[in-house]
Amino acid sequence: MINDYPFLIAFTLGLVGSTHCIGMCGGIMGAISSVTLGQTGHPLLNYRWIQLLLYNFGRILTYSLIGMLFGALSGALINFGTAWELIFRIVAGITLILMGLYLAGFGAVMLLFESSGQYLWKYIQPFTARFMPPRNLWQVVMLGGLWGWLPCGMVYSALIWSGSQGSALSSAFLMFCFGLGTLPALLVTGSVSGGLAKLLSDKKLRRVLGLIVVVYGIWTLAGATIFSTASHDDHGAENQHHSHQHH
Repeated sequence: MINDYPFLIAFTLGLVGSTHCIGMCGGIMGAISSVTLGQTGHPLLNYRWIQLLLYNFGRILTYSLIGMLFGALSGALINFGTAWELIFRIVAGITLILMGLYLAGFGAVMLLFESSGQYLWKYIQPFTARFMPPRNLWQVVMLGGLWGWLPCGMVYSALIWSGSQGSALSSAFLMFCFGLGTLPALLVTGSVSGGLAKLLSDKKLRRVLGLIVVVYGIWTLAGATIFSTASHDDHGAENQHHSHQHH
């Protein structure tokens, strides 16, 4: 069943973690926004907000597609038995707790995932040069899509969590909501961007939102415990039923 709460949490993770995204993606967005009418054959690219929307559309589309792949994989594994579903529930809970602690300023374990993505990124990065500077709307979308593979601990953590849902559709939508959460900070520019970044960097706000994510992670782990107990009871009842049939 699709529950409203995970998608709200996904949006919150993206929103609060977007200060990290500004550092990761701010340079490329500045390069896209610097394109002038004289550099491109498409007049729409002269409007900065259109460039930024298209770039972020490509980026969020990549997040959603990768989330779909992770969700499809976990869904396939769950078909092999309920033990996999329990594992994914536990992984989801632990990942949420670690992400919440990072957002609250109590650790950066999640950022260790960035180093693991460097290997893949070194093969993808050369392709971005083909679209710099972008000369049409499609190239802006493609550039955003490629930049969605940029090694980012927050994105990787969100992928692990979303992929543990056991559903391609749910995982894709979780990553879509996560991407939407990062959108405000990456769309606004100049002094507004600085003000928003300052707000999202506020220690008290980050701590409150981060701890909310931690609580949700603990709730997820508690659900895994209940699921494990229920599965064990069902298995025991099934064995007892077969035993009575045998007699």
